[in-house]
Amino acid sequence: ISIRGRSTLFANTTPLIVIDNLPYEGDITSINPNDVESITVLRDAAAASIWGAQAGNGVIVITTKNGKRGQPLSVSFNSNLTLSEIPDLHYSPQMEITDFIDQEIRLFEKGYYNSAANSVNKNPLSPTVETLLALKDGRITQTEADARISAYRNQNFRSELEENYYRRAVNQQYFLQAQGGGDHHNLLFSAGYDRNLSSVIGNGNERITLNSKSDFRLLSDRLRVSAGIYLSKTSIQTGTNVPTGYAYDILKDSEGNHLPITSLLNRRYVEQQTESGLLDWNFVPLDEIGMMDNSVNGMDYRINASLDYKLFEGLDAQVVYQYWNGATLSRNRDDQELFSMRHLINNYTQVQEDGQLLRNIPLGDRLELNNEQAYSHNVRFQANYFRKFNEGSSITALGGAEIRDLNRVSDAALYYGMTMPLG
Repeated sequence: ISIRGRSTLFANTTPLIVIDNLPYEGDITSINPNDVESITVLRDAAAASIWGAQAGNGVIVITTKNGKRGQPLSVSFNSNLTLSEIPDLHYSPQMEITDFIDQEIRLFEKGYYNSAANSVNKNPLSPTVETLLALKDGRITQTEADARISAYRNQNFRSELEENYYRRAVNQQYFLQAQGGGDHHNLLFSAGYDRNLSSVIGNGNERITLNSKSDFRLLSDRLRVSAGIYLSKTSIQTGTNVPTGYAYDILKDSEGNHLPITSLLNRRYVEQQTESGLLDWNFVPLDEIGMMDNSVNGMDYRINASLDYKLFEGLDAQVVYQYWNGATLSRNRDDQELFSMRHLINNYTQVQEDGQLLRNIPLGDRLELNNEQAYSHNVRFQANYFRKFNEGSSITALGGAEIRDLNRVSDAALYYGMTMPLG
């Protein structure tokens, strides 16, 4: 999110987020839009006069809903279901595949790929270039080369992805709210549940939100006491990563058999390692749909309370306190059968003098854990004065101070060679 733009090359453009008059350190996506009464974006000096230097990137002021005084208890429920079309990967125009292949042939004839073909890094090359190399080295005949290249001209990788990886995204949202109040108090309670299925098969996220706010007016409305708690729990699941490939790669043959595609290494080198004792170095994307086990779980809650006392006509004093706590746990488990893990293990394997393989990265899965915990305390003391004169003029003034304490603690762990399934 950028409000005021970038002032220096590596500047942080993140604006200050203020919820119910106090800064919020968490992720704005944890806020349920159904709980929001209004949003105001500030980008001028007025923002700095209230929140100081932290308002340098602009301020997003969010006000959440409150109960209504003098109204009987009312309960409302709404549900939304949003269906999105399957992404159109052909929306952005690209060079025709047959023209692309013609350019590869022309560049090959001029020696453009010689360096990459002979590189010790085993750089990946397109199927057309690999075919031309095989023809040049005498491993296939001209007829075989022509047949392969002719087949490439009729293949389309984007169509393959649309057919096998994408679906309609489905977003479900459910929201329950109860509110009401008497002459001297009001309350509001809400609960929300969101469940979204990504357009990529195997990916999605969920969110649960709970909100409770109470407001009491005492001493003939001279004293106002408010308290509230807001909780948000989120979960993001990633099971599939969409592969990248050449414009004419195909993922399966006419009989439905899953096929390997070129990835980090050229096909000649991969085929040479078949009898080496290394793990299979072929990348077969369709075998890995839903195989990833990556999740991000977050818990975010705010507790706030305020006292507002009217000293005399036009002047009131206010004390506001907020405690915020946010925790995020990321858990990524890479199965040994994933190409990324097989490539990692093979890449760091050494052949010893006796011909035995030394696996510096052991066989098995990899588990990566990242845990972050953050919390803050905010206390604000503020006085507000407002007086309106008969001539239509008025005086508005405010003054105060704010104390803020923010702490973040994080730790990470990385395990190799995992063999036992973990929940």
